[in-house]
Parts: sequence; structure tokens; C-alpha cells
Amino acid sequence: FARRNHLPLVVEIRDLTYKQMVATGSSESSIKVRIMKLIELYLCRVADYVVPLTNSFSSELVKEGISAEKMIVVPNGADFVPCDHIGSEILHFGYFGTLGISQNVAGTLRMLSSVAGYSDLPFVYTLIGEGACREELQQLIAQEDYSFASLRSGMSPDELEPYYAQVDMTVVSLQKSESFAGTVPSKLFQSWARGVPVLFIGPEGEAAQLVRASGAGIALCGTDDEDKQALRAFMEQSNLCNVLSDMRMRAGAFMKENFARRKMAEKMLSVLERAAEVAR
Repeated sequence: FARRNHLPLVVEIRDLTYKQMVATGSSESSIKVRIMKLIELYLCRVADYVVPLTNSFSSELVKEGISAEKMIVVPNGADFVPCDHIGSEILHFGYFGTLGISQNVAGTLRMLSSVAGYSDLPFVYTLIGEGACREELQQLIAQEDYSFASLRSGMSPDELEPYYAQVDMTVVSLQKSESFAGTVPSKLFQSWARGVPVLFIGPEGEAAQLVRASGAGIALCGTDDEDKQALRAFMEQSNLCNVLSDMRMRAGAFMKENFARRKMAEKMLSVLERAAEVAR
């Protein structure tokens, strides 16, 4: 269409689908993965500008022969939403989003279950969403080992807002696959924009680096045993309430400074304006 109408072509890469397919079980040599990779890389090669969502996606595309000169990274962002936290004597975790294969939400249940018997601090875990793994999660939560967890149906953003106020931390998870090392879930930004710290469970990579840089959460990227020990140590801090309060302040400040949606929109507009100017 762009060629036929002599228009500039800008391709935004919000996910490298061929990498995600491999991470969720497809063979790298399978026909469907090779076709998807061919399509995605072809679009990037013929585009005037390519807008990857993360620096890791940009690096991956450069390795595949896409010119770095026409790539401009524009990350996800979020609008800042005032959120009055409702404190309680119970630590409250929340997972709000897709219950899919990539997210490995069942793994977050097992991780929290592993600390239930070691921490004197009572906690609950609320999961809200829909997806391919919902039935598996329902079966797990029905077991006695996961009595701390509850599962609710997916809901609109407006209906979800009160739940952000109730939780002390949101859980953001990804399968621990190298293919997901460059993925930065938008749930990170949605939480920080509301001043809610994040418990990230996933591969070492760009998302984990952001969590550490923000000072608004913890990243568990090691072996199961390493992660369990780190989570126990975090939950057993005598000044945990103060730690979480400090994280809430850092979350909002980090978002406003680095990932405000208006800033990201202005950056994207500048890419489109540059493409239009080159075309003229």
C-alpha cells in the first residue's frame, strides 16, 4: 500500500513473534516460525523507519541484518493515575493481566506457596484475568496448598482500579526463557504509574534491569531455590512496611521521569514527522 501510494512506511515492532513462538514451545526450524520470521524481517527491511518497543528487540533486529540507522526505540508508557493505597496487616499481592503460556502464572503461585510456611507475615494473592491457562490456575487454587490465592474474571480498566489500591505489590511474570529476555511487559508501567511496586519473576534481561533501576520492586531471575531465598529474605524484613512505602514513592517518580505516556507519544510523533519529511 505504501509503495503503491508513494508513502513512507513505518513499522512498529511491539513483539518479535517468531522469538515468542520458540519460547512457548515451537521449534525454531518449524515452517510456521520460519514464515513468521520471514514476514517480520521483510517488513523491517523495506520500512523507512522501524520502531522497536525495547532496546533488546533493536539489538536482535540488527543481528538479523536490519540497519540500525533507521531504528528508533520507543518504549511503552503509561498515564500517571493517583492511587490511594489501602494498607492492612496482611501483605497483598496481585496479578492483573493475561493468564497465558508466556506469563507462566502458575509458576508465581508455586513461588508464593513456597514461602507460605517460612514467613510469619500473612499474605494473600489476587489474580484477575483471562487466558489459555485459566483452567489450570483454577485447578491449582482449588488445592489446599494455594488457599492464599483467589482468581477473578477479567474486567475493564475502570473496574480494576480499586484493586491496584488494595495491593502492596503486583506480580509481573514471564517464562524464564532467553527468548523473553528482551520483553518488557506493559504491566510494569501500569503498576508504577499507580505507585505500586512490582515483584518480577522471569528471565534476566531488560525487564529485570528496569525493575532494579527503578528501585520500585524486586526481580527474581535465578534458580527456583535462589528465588525462594530472595523472596523469603524480602518478606522477612523487620521494616518491610517502610521498604514498600519507599518503593511506592520511587515507582511514581520513575514513571514520571522516564515513561510518561505523553513523552512516548511525542517521541513516536517525531518518528512519523521525520518519515514524512524524508518523503517530501
